[in-house]
Amino acid sequence: MKKQRFVSRGGDKLFNAIKKLNIDVRYKHCLDVGAATGGFSDCLIQLGAKDVVAIDVGSNQLHASLRQHPQIRVYEKTNINNVNPNDFSNKFDIIVVDVSFTSLKVIFDRVIQHLKSDGEILWLFKPQFEVGKEFLNKKGIVKQEQVVHHVLKETTTKLQAQGFKVTIIKSDLKGKQGNQEYFLHIKQEQHVITINR
Repeated sequence: MKKQRFVSRGGDKLFNAIKKLNIDVRYKHCLDVGAATGGFSDCLIQLGAKDVVAIDVGSNQLHASLRQHPQIRVYEKTNINNVNPNDFSNKFDIIVVDVSFTSLKVIFDRVIQHLKSDGEILWLFKPQFEVGKEFLNKKGIVKQEQVVHHVLKETTTKLQAQGFKVTIIKSDLKGKQGNQEYFLHIKQEQHVITINR
């Protein structure tokens, strides 16, 4: 039996996205929103991140191998909506997000305030929490893929209007319920001003 690389399949999802997008996480300060078992945190540490702050609204979910890891700080029973930037000593180079039962548009403004101006976000877009319930079947699977594409486009347009550059890629692994998930790679547009003297 093939040995699992990370503590959960979430780690494999993030690993594949990082490789596709050619993101260098080495020596970076990272924030993991919706850490759960810790697949994303595990992936970041294995790829050379300096440290990871792992936040989750639940408790006792993080894998035992990560709970006492010297490079991981754990904040359980913590909702990102209740966290202020001054709760941490620094803003983050990279923020990864994997949350359930809430939409990107609900918490994005709270997440972005923890990002450095030249930082980047990898957000796992879960369709079942972004489209209306009327578009889901009894198993929680989105019935019409075009609805997902519409919401993705709508979300991307709004982010771009706020000055963000957005790249969308398919997750190589589907969600547990079978939904096709996507990663949104979000960066603030860097406008360079040249002054002629």
